[in-house]
Amino acid sequence: SKFATRVQKVDKLQNREASRKQLKIHSPARKKRRRCSRMGPESGPGSGKKLEQQEAEFGFEPGPDFTLDAFQRYADHFKAQYFRTENPTYSEPSVETIEGEYWRVVEKATEEIEVL
Repeated sequence: SKFATRVQKVDKLQNREASRKQLKIHSPARKKRRRCSRMGPESGPGSGKKLEQQEAEFGFEPGPDFTLDAFQRYADHFKAQYFRTENPTYSEPSVETIEGEYWRVVEKATEEIEVL
């Protein structure tokens, strides 16, 4: 069976953090706390459109459909291409190396990159 994926543009991750900081700086302080109900008009039927708008704001777009096996091949191919070296004794990158590269890219993107 297949599952749907979403693609997120890394520059939107950076924009989200900047917009949060901006909201904190420019928001007037409130004396009363507002109570938010989890079951409001935005969480009921028909709220999918609003969720789609929020996802688009943060760079989410529909991605390809994959089977688990196809996604594993896709991920393995990407990892082999992204982390390849000319060193003949090179082994697969560690989880720490992959995570470190992910955060380096998110925090200091120098090119357009999509996260699937």
